[in-house]
Amino acid sequence: MTTVLVVDDDEREARAIAHWIGKSLDVVVALSYERALHALATRRDVRGVLADVRLGPEHPEGGLAVLEAAHERDEHCVLTACSGSDTAAVRARAARVGAVFVAKPLDLAALRTMVERIKRGERVRPFSSPPPESAATSELRHREALRVAAELDLTETEAAVLSALAVFRGKKHGELAADLAMSTDTFNTHAKHIARKAGKPLSAVLGGIDEAVLARAIK
Repeated sequence: MTTVLVVDDDEREARAIAHWIGKSLDVVVALSYERALHALATRRDVRGVLADVRLGPEHPEGGLAVLEAAHERDEHCVLTACSGSDTAAVRARAARVGAVFVAKPLDLAALRTMVERIKRGERVRPFSSPPPESAATSELRHREALRVAAELDLTETEAAVLSALAVFRGKKHGELAADLAMSTDTFNTHAKHIARKAGKPLSAVLGGIDEAVLARAIK
């Protein structure tokens, strides 16, 4: 049976996720960064990893390090990063190893999508990391996208779509949709809703974000 490693320092949440996933997959729970690395080293049957980004104050991005270790061990492993804090830097680091990012609190739809991806062995193609000097710009794009989202009264999902479009320019909608654990059709529907609420083409919305970021970078 395919095994999934669930990594979260919140035992109640980890057990709840494991209980749901365990209905169709074998689950191993690790409640710390160290235990997660031990599980990866000793359990060769792990084919999927769901890791909370923050694993205590000692490892604020320990979950991402676990995903990187899982990718290094097996590049076909299906990876998912989750966090209550959504930043461009976290998304970019997750994307570099082909990990889907899912915002907390997790819902059953997101877990169901992850389970189906693991069953199919369907992982996201790693997205090449931007040059170091662009990391700050990516964060600016993310923050500006969230500002625009608040201004347009977008839903949380629409805001995530807008941020993905703004930060990962040039990446195909299908790839961005996979990063957000949704279908391409659903992603495109949200993109249309954004344009409708803005009262202008999506390209114009993204162009406005680019202009705002450029203005801030010049200051």
